[in-house]
Amino acid sequence: MALAMLAISSFFLFSAHASSDDFLPCLSRAIPEQLLFTRSSPSFASVLASSVRNPRFLTPATVRPLCIVTATNASHVQAAVVCGRRHGVRLRVRSGGHDYEGLSYRSVRAEEPFAVVDLAGLRCVRVRRRAATAWVDSGATLGERTARTGGDTSRPSPVTAASKVHAAGGLEFL
Repeated sequence: MALAMLAISSFFLFSAHASSDDFLPCLSRAIPEQLLFTRSSPSFASVLASSVRNPRFLTPATVRPLCIVTATNASHVQAAVVCGRRHGVRLRVRSGGHDYEGLSYRSVRAEEPFAVVDLAGLRCVRVRRRAATAWVDSGATLGERTARTGGDTSRPSPVTAASKVHAAGGLEFL
């Protein structure tokens, strides 16, 4: 029994570390091509630079991602996670927030393949006034959240802080 479990877990371990060469075809099967920007795409550089806050981390020496997924719904994020795990590619998530260290679009290790999942297209703000609740997608800006909820931008908001910190793109007060 223990030997069978070891064999099964070894199969999953080795299949999870498959070649990153298969990562892009995996994404292409699940994500529309207009949302997937590879290094050879004409718009790759502009999409990569679109939310860079610190140009010090966007130089010719900066390690570039294999691709950028500009997700417009949760299934695109799910596909990136599944393909990344299956093919040994790490994901960096950016949501348009404050990322002064550039951790959402670069890597310090050239030998470690990675991709960027851009959540800026996931910017819906849903408010249920009767229930006194709101759901704010990770790509929503503070202005969009304020416009829909009538909130005050002059003080920190736990709603904004939670969405930005969980998306690994922000420095907010908790």
